Amino acid sequence: TGIGSDSERFALQVLLWVVGTGAFLFAGSGKRPSIVWASVAPLVAGLWCGLNLHFAAIQGSWVLFLNVRFAGELCVAIAMFAVWFEFHRHRESLVSGGGEARSVVFWSGLALLLYFLSAEAYGWCRQLAEKNQQGDWLALMSLTVTWSIYAAVVLGIGFAVRQRSMRIAALCLFAVTGAKVVLFDLSGVDQVYRIVSFLVLGILMIVAAYLYHKAEGMLRD
Repeated sequence: TGIGSDSERFALQVLLWVVGTGAFLFAGSGKRPSIVWASVAPLVAGLWCGLNLHFAAIQGSWVLFLNVRFAGELCVAIAMFAVWFEFHRHRESLVSGGGEARSVVFWSGLALLLYFLSAEAYGWCRQLAEKNQQGDWLALMSLTVTWSIYAAVVLGIGFAVRQRSMRIAALCLFAVTGAKVVLFDLSGVDQVYRIVSFLVLGILMIVAAYLYHKAEGMLRD
């Protein structure tokens, strides 16, 4: 499997803490929503174990997204969104501070999931550097693809749930991705191809901005 003993130990700890988080959420899903606050403690412990799992070394080759380390990381992200959902569902009955905690958990979950996906894709492509001379370039491009897809998904969800902050965050990620393409991904490309790429990227950004404002106007109507 390419997974060391430390990774297996941390993965088991993540699973136990995530199950504990789920148990508190289930207990508080009925008439006692205040118990939802208790789910924060095992969530933080699971997050700590998930970060330890992330930095644990993977020995040998491994399969992209189909390994114990990423499975544990994904469980942590899902637990964070589950806690956010319960905070959101009981927002009217929770004591003061629930709104702030809900926002912290939600945005932390989004950022952490992006980091885990990026690290997974980048690390897997770095493996190819030993077999392929373009491995470093593929690793950089994997981040571009991951960020673009993630931003598109967040943007789509932001429109679906009418959440403007999510749409703005997705646009910011698109902007960072575009800057990365210009400054890093195309640094080794011939001048002519760079000019053509800049023109195409500029046209795409103009079209995207037009479509965004048009869609946002439809939401207001």
